[in-house]
Amino acid sequence: MPKQKATWPTALFVAFATGLRPIELQWGVQIRSMADLGLMCIHIPTAKHNAFQGQPWRSLWFDKKDMDLSPGHACWPKPLFRQYVALHFGKQTCPYDLRRNFASQLHKNGYCHQTIALALGHDGLGSLKHYLQDPQWLLNCLPIHIEAGLAPVIQPSAFRRRSSSFRPALTSMGVRSRPMANCSKI
Repeated sequence: MPKQKATWPTALFVAFATGLRPIELQWGVQIRSMADLGLMCIHIPTAKHNAFQGQPWRSLWFDKKDMDLSPGHACWPKPLFRQYVALHFGKQTCPYDLRRNFASQLHKNGYCHQTIALALGHDGLGSLKHYLQDPQWLLNCLPIHIEAGLAPVIQPSAFRRRSSSFRPALTSMGVRSRPMANCSKI
């Protein structure tokens, strides 16, 4: 990825740096700045969340000097985003290639599988193998903290997950967080 992030559309930069789904970008993300701590937070309401899968939200924290964006709520139309991806990465590149690249870069930089799945909005490790490939583009910034909200699981007894799950017990609610010590790059 070229270092000229200022000339890139903000949507493309956010998607490239966070691995969010195109629909999540369309629905909107919250960009927060904690200038006194030197941190930027991108809060993503998760698109694939229901009683059987996913997390209701996730937040990725970055060093402000790596990612200096204007705070606020931002959203972009999906067709326009697809055009930006094709323009900057080539006609054969789709928005999910940025998501796969994000996961692969985290893996290459020593993040554990549970942390990568948490950053992608997954609640288990079952589909992670589809994302871990050889990274195509270098990431200029890596998250220093990743957290995700957890929702109660209301699953019928006949429903059996095929993968390990990060879901809490039925009575549990709250936040599952990967502390900064669990991220390899600080």
